[in-house]
Amino acid sequence: MENANGPEYLSLIDIIKMLKKRIWFILLITILCTGIMTIKALILSKPMYEAHSTAIIVKGDTSIVQDSKIEPQYTQNDILLYEKIIDTYVQIAQSNLVIDRTAEELGDYSSLQLKKIITAIPISSSKSSSTGNADNTQIIQLNAVSSNKDEVAKIANVYCKNFIEQSIKILPVGKIEVLDQAETPITPIVTNNSKDIVVGFLFGLMLSVSIVFFRNYTDSLKIRNEKQVKDILNIPVVITIENQGDKKMKKNNKRDYVIEKYRLLRNFVENYNKIGFSCISVTSNSDAEGKETIAKNLAMSLAVYGKKTLFVDCTLSRISKIQSFDLGTARELIDILKDIDKLKDQQVSKEKISEISLRSCIKRTSCEYLSVASIGNYNLDGYNFIVKTEYLKIIMEFLKKKFDYIIIDTPSFSNLSYTQVITGAADACLFVLKEGINEVTKGEMLKDKINTIGCRMLGCILNKEKDPTKIFDNKNSSFASTKIHGRKEKSKIEKSINIEA
Repeated sequence: MENANGPEYLSLIDIIKMLKKRIWFILLITILCTGIMTIKALILSKPMYEAHSTAIIVKGDTSIVQDSKIEPQYTQNDILLYEKIIDTYVQIAQSNLVIDRTAEELGDYSSLQLKKIITAIPISSSKSSSTGNADNTQIIQLNAVSSNKDEVAKIANVYCKNFIEQSIKILPVGKIEVLDQAETPITPIVTNNSKDIVVGFLFGLMLSVSIVFFRNYTDSLKIRNEKQVKDILNIPVVITIENQGDKKMKKNNKRDYVIEKYRLLRNFVENYNKIGFSCISVTSNSDAEGKETIAKNLAMSLAVYGKKTLFVDCTLSRISKIQSFDLGTARELIDILKDIDKLKDQQVSKEKISEISLRSCIKRTSCEYLSVASIGNYNLDGYNFIVKTEYLKIIMEFLKKKFDYIIIDTPSFSNLSYTQVITGAADACLFVLKEGINEVTKGEMLKDKINTIGCRMLGCILNKEKDPTKIFDNKNSSFASTKIHGRKEKSKIEKSINIEA
């Protein structure tokens, strides 16, 4: 469930839909992690070999190793003593003193490496006590595990030797003797590879699901749908431009799908033209929301329909967005603004602009009904005194007599002061909002900016396209056909607008 400030909670159905939407991502990460662990367990891991020596703690000078016929005489106190000190001997075997001496004698291993290789554990023996209790043991097993088959027995025997020597010095309670010497193993130990594979599977599954939930959370912090636009910005969504869901659809069909969206937008604009709104400003919060392409597509859609349309570039960029036109020595609107400013102290009416001068700013395109003009590619900070709404209105009123529609590519809110001036000269404004760009928490700030523009806000164009679709094409500029009122008609226009994005 969502409100204006983002999702309050996710129901079970919402979670299922979210996971289903990202099912291929989840499967990919899970299979990738499982595959990596499978390769590691079955191919990259080396076979491991284990060898062990055993030592026994005996009473006094009695040696059950040298003469197994001698039965050692143990009292109950002896048994209790060995039960208590067996863990002490294990700790001595695992001490740095014993490990360091072993590493020094072997020479090829460091103490840190040996700590990962050797272990000491007490083991049960039916002959180790008079009671036969498996918990009462006098035997310690010293293990060595290594991928080096030839060295592992040597490591275990040297380890056992140093353990006995140091134990006699540190804790001379009884006598410790070697019970079994380590022998070179024949076969490697059996490793639990399935455990590693299961761990890889579970890790991949948890990682992918966590990423999906995290991405859903970050998405909830951005304005992404029509309801959020209406609730947060309080403006209606005119159309939503998005990539067609069917991935198998051919490229041309996808383009036709987007063109149909612009036909709907054209119809929307035409309805407002009936009440005198013919000069439309197109703006956005930032320059990364597809405003330029949408403004050009709208102008092209109107021109293809046979409406005399003027596209005006007022984006204030240093490099003109319509530089691909061969404007030659054509003037720019900034020059007309200078002329108007010169008339302010004269008795001559500002409305009597030279038609020839203004026409020199307009350039025809290869599209029969489409013309373009530019305010200029200057840094207009030095022209604040002439870039005024009242001056621009004079120009627009003259142009509206010559064209059915004027589409103004207006600066984004990053140049809000210019946006306010230019939109003030238009009849109405369309606001372009890119999905996932604007933060929900900054919605009120964005709403306040929208309220400062100088004309009526018609609505929002929600842009969900990852890659903008142009209904104009520089390389293949023919507009093959168009549908008007449900009938397929051959377009009279041979070439579409020649604009560099």
